[in-house]
Amino acid sequence: VLSLTLVSSAGPGTRVNRGYLEGFIAADRRKQLKPWLEQLFCDPRRVRAEMVEEVLRLKRVEGVTACLRKLAAAAIHATESIRPDEFLAQIAAPIQVIWGRQDRVAPPEQCINLPSNVTVHTLEQAGHMAHMEAAPVVNDLIERHVTQHGG
Repeated sequence: VLSLTLVSSAGPGTRVNRGYLEGFIAADRRKQLKPWLEQLFCDPRRVRAEMVEEVLRLKRVEGVTACLRKLAAAAIHATESIRPDEFLAQIAAPIQVIWGRQDRVAPPEQCINLPSNVTVHTLEQAGHMAHMEAAPVVNDLIERHVTQHGG
C-alpha cells in the first residue's frame, strides 16, 4: 500500500453515535428512515424520496438487517478496545483523513490527536457523507494524495 485515504471513517476505535446506528437499523418505513438518512448530511435537503426508497429496498434484502446489527455491534465494541491513534501509527504508508465537520454519526473531534503520519482535512459544510456533499474537494484531496505518494 503506497497511501491510504479514509473518508468519514467509522473504523477501529472510532466513536460512533449509537442512537443513530440503532435508529437507522430499526427504521423500516419511509417516514421512519428519512430522519435517519438526513442525519448523514450537513444539508438534510440532499435526502430525496428516491434515496429513501433505494435504501429501504436495500435494507429489505434478506440478511441485511442481521449484517447491519453485526457491523453496529462491532463498531460500538471496537471503541472500547482499540485506539485509532495506535492503530494508524502502525501503518507505514502516508495517511489522510477527510471528515465532515458536521458529522453526526462519527464525531470529527476524534481526528484531533491522530499520529504525525496522518494528515487531517475537515470540511466545514459536510456531514458523514462528505464524499457526496463535497465531492469535488474530496476527489481533489484524494487525487493529490495519490499523486504525491506515487500510488
